[in-house]
Amino acid sequence: TIAGATTSLDMGSTTFPREMRGDMTVSSSGTLYLSSGFGGDLYIKGNWTRSAAGSFNPRTRAVRFNGTSGNQTITRTGGGTETFAYMLIDKSAGQAVVLAGALNPTTVTVEGFGGNNILQLINGDLDLNQQTFNFTSYFNSNQNNLGIDGSIGNLTRNIISTGGAGTFAVFNSNASTRNITINRINGANASLLVVGPTVIMTTGAIAGGFGGINFGNNLTTINGTLQINARGFVTGFAPTYGTNSNLVYNVGSTFDRNVEWGATSGAGYPYNVTVQGATSIRLNTPAINGDANRAIAGNLTITNTSSLLLSTTAANTLTVAGNLQLDGTLTLPTVAGGDLRLGGNWNRSSTGVFVPNDRAVFFIGSGNSTITANNGQLFPYLYLTKNALGNTLSLVDSISISKEFGITTGTFELGSKNATLLSDAGGTASFGKVGASGDVSYSSTGRFVVERYIPTGTSGGQHLKSWQFLAVPTNGGQTVNAAWQEGAASANQDNKSGYGTQITSSVLPLAATFDAYSPGGPSMKTYLPASNAWLGISNTTSTALFNKKGYLVFVRGDRSVINFSGPNSTAIPTNLRSTGKLFVPGSNP
Repeated sequence: TIAGATTSLDMGSTTFPREMRGDMTVSSSGTLYLSSGFGGDLYIKGNWTRSAAGSFNPRTRAVRFNGTSGNQTITRTGGGTETFAYMLIDKSAGQAVVLAGALNPTTVTVEGFGGNNILQLINGDLDLNQQTFNFTSYFNSNQNNLGIDGSIGNLTRNIISTGGAGTFAVFNSNASTRNITINRINGANASLLVVGPTVIMTTGAIAGGFGGINFGNNLTTINGTLQINARGFVTGFAPTYGTNSNLVYNVGSTFDRNVEWGATSGAGYPYNVTVQGATSIRLNTPAINGDANRAIAGNLTITNTSSLLLSTTAANTLTVAGNLQLDGTLTLPTVAGGDLRLGGNWNRSSTGVFVPNDRAVFFIGSGNSTITANNGQLFPYLYLTKNALGNTLSLVDSISISKEFGITTGTFELGSKNATLLSDAGGTASFGKVGASGDVSYSSTGRFVVERYIPTGTSGGQHLKSWQFLAVPTNGGQTVNAAWQEGAASANQDNKSGYGTQITSSVLPLAATFDAYSPGGPSMKTYLPASNAWLGISNTTSTALFNKKGYLVFVRGDRSVINFSGPNSTAIPTNLRSTGKLFVPGSNP
């Protein structure tokens, strides 16, 4: 114990290490000076405690924690930071150097002086105990590194945090690019470093600099979180990501993916990925680090104000084996093949933006999936390619498809929501061939809504009012009125602009709910082959829209086109839609 305002312990300039076999306490205003001579390090077998008023000067020497009777604790009384030049942990298996918490929350900083391995995990572990350990990347014009070692049967070094989250912060405070390397002190030992589930390892740098980590060739496993902060990066070799681990991009600007997410298996293959803090990550072109298919084993989260760009022009896929939580922006490429493959749930909040660029979303894997999307979700191409018929894709919110919906394997469950096959001047969505192990399930009120765009009008690419042969691809008891009159309660009522058309009859008095009398014949009729004649429908309110024969319909435009001449008589485009069950081999309506 070093106590008293005038009390100090100065180890002079010895070049031999000194060993303290018990606890070391610097109390009151006492001062501890390590040796100024090379090799004059301090070995300590007990706990390290320094009071708020006490002083410690490492003089560029190392402190080696080598107790064998249990954990050793580093404490700044009342809380604070303890700074070492070099720190060595050389303890028995299963024992750790622990940063004090609770009433004395202690931060440890290791800054080096002459470079090399300023933190050496020789034997034993480092327990952050919900505190912060600062690793200075570059100091006194020298590059710092982290060394690991071990002995037979004790080759794994661990950085853990008991009781909750602790931070191991790698930071470059030099205005240049500096990278720390995790390496084996003794190359003959197959030592490994494991970052525990509650540890957040960060990398970053001051403005004007960049700070990287080289995790060594298959040396490091992240079971907790690797967080890349502003001006941080991973170079050389990526870590291996354990189950439920996290790769977090917290850069606050545009960031080009590097080796930290550079593989689809083994090292560099992330589990969970989060993009946060107004970060915009680019996985492939225009990113400068190469194009390839990208994949993660768990969940992808993009927070509000952050974004992920798969690519602008590279035809590579992104596979997310778990869930997608989209609160920011996800953008797919503009070229065929740049698709998203999702094994879990699709969750898009009110702040989430999906920019598909006419690319496809495939729901894959052996689990069940759901689609949750604020105000519904538009997919150009949507495919269900699960592993088995019993694997479901269920709607929590309604969806719409503008190009194609296909079910190869798995069951599409609508629940109480609808799936709309869109149609417009650019094209009509199709429902692809259903595979032998594919099906549609209608467990509640949800149905398909199928649109058919009719280009009536007077502009280029349009035609005037005309007869149209129309079939009905859905069956579900919907009436003519509910469908092609958009549920009009009275003649010529226009409930939705751009949809429906006027249905007329040549029979007086008019039955409900025809829009007008047309003495030249009905505007909606079916063919009678036995008599080679056409028969108009008897009414619109009780006549089922579906029939196997289809219809011949005179389409004037949407329901605002109600006159033969004068106002409201000019042909304009319209969309005729029906709601019901589709004709699918396993579940025909």
